[in-house]
Amino acid sequence: MLLFVVWAALDTPSVHNRYCATTEFMPQAESGNSSAFSLQEKFRAGNVDAGEKVAFGYGIIHKERTYVYMQDDPCPYQIVVVGPINKQHKQYEYIILSNWARFPMIGLVRDLRKFYADYKDQVETDLEKAGFMDDVTGSNPIHYADWSKCKKATPINYISNVLTDLFG
Repeated sequence: MLLFVVWAALDTPSVHNRYCATTEFMPQAESGNSSAFSLQEKFRAGNVDAGEKVAFGYGIIHKERTYVYMQDDPCPYQIVVVGPINKQHKQYEYIILSNWARFPMIGLVRDLRKFYADYKDQVETDLEKAGFMDDVTGSNPIHYADWSKCKKATPINYISNVLTDLFG
């Protein structure tokens, strides 16, 4: 059973260097006030024309805390900002993840158009209030994803990317 799929709307490219990233969350176990989920992230590494790659991770929810662990990142992420709950799906419109160092950041959204139209400015305000952005020091790790350049993965471009990776 698929819990939900989200699109990466903002990221810290100096750390992740991922393009056209989507993440699928799937429930795994629940016991008392704790539960676990797995995640599968699909992305293009380095640029929008690169081959699609897959990374795995998992999350633990205990009482009010959520920890998200990703395959290539040693630090767990925590939810630092959440959007409003979608009345139809009963899930958040967006979540912003970061770690204890407040760097890097990942913004996952349910609907890209709705996020950019309705929530982008509020996210920036919330991140500034939470100390993630600072106009005085110029600390602003936000990079918004440009999904207009992303192409759907097809068997033909997958084979082409594999051959390019193998033979140059």
